[in-house]
Amino acid sequence: MTTHNRTSPQSATDQIRDKAKDIKQNLQDMGSVARDAVSEQATQLRDAASERAADLRTAATERAEQWRDTAGEYYEKGRERAMSLEQTLEDKVREKPLQALLMAAGLGVLVGMCWTRR
Repeated sequence: MTTHNRTSPQSATDQIRDKAKDIKQNLQDMGSVARDAVSEQATQLRDAASERAADLRTAATERAEQWRDTAGEYYEKGRERAMSLEQTLEDKVREKPLQALLMAAGLGVLVGMCWTRR
């Protein structure tokens, strides 16, 4: 007498259902792991971007300070030069007042001629 070890259709259905549940659970676990990995990557990316933005902001601030200092130096040099030229001009006018007066008058005539031609 041979007995076949057959499973009943109900038992096979239960086995398939159990396998499907296992697969579903595995997929959910894999989805959870993937979601956590993506979240971690997003956090790392955000942190790196924030750090880079802070570095750029610091560099830009330093560069602006350098430009401001350089502009201040140029302004000061220009101011000193203008004061020096003013003093030289005053000295020349005091040395030769008639020549300075005639030069100013000649310049005024030239400017007036140019002005009326327009």
